[in-house]
Amino acid sequence: MQSFTADDLIVCTYAGCDAPTRLAFEHWIGSLTPALDQEEGSGPEGALAWIKEQNAAFEPHSIHVTFIFKDKESGQIVGTSSIVPDDRGIVKTFNLQSDGVFGLLNVHRNYRNRRVASIITRYREKYIQQFVNQRQQAMRFHFFTSEPIVEKLAGRLGFHCMQTIYVEAFQAHKLLFEKEYVPEDDA
Repeated sequence: MQSFTADDLIVCTYAGCDAPTRLAFEHWIGSLTPALDQEEGSGPEGALAWIKEQNAAFEPHSIHVTFIFKDKESGQIVGTSSIVPDDRGIVKTFNLQSDGVFGLLNVHRNYRNRRVASIITRYREKYIQQFVNQRQQAMRFHFFTSEPIVEKLAGRLGFHCMQTIYVEAFQAHKLLFEKEYVPEDDA
């Protein structure tokens, strides 16, 4: 299988995509399983319910968004990532000064190991930096994980590990990361 480049993908948002894309996205998210995807897609506590709940609460013109990434050639959905006001209550529980939390970065199982997660991560980084540059105001973001590969990547992206937290929704300990984005001089 060939790796993807950013030019191979089309990006839209959950709120702004066309109806067929939204339907295909919801079908894919609803089909996620813990065994194959490390995520439960369906049910009242599943990823699809979480996405719908989060997106319903987004303020217009805010940084908060759910991205959908599609293969330009086939039109298939290959991944997603969200920036949300809070995820599983960590902002409130741990009294974080946060402008957003990264949630649900997931790559379709048929497209894994093809650099899709890296492209999604770079896209999200650019999106936030552009937002910060436009506002000319620093913003702070958080995420939590227990995945060793994500922990390693976090440091390369400028995040620092704050502490180990217990996330009640997952009944698991996770590492909490933080990064402050500042306006760039040439923006």
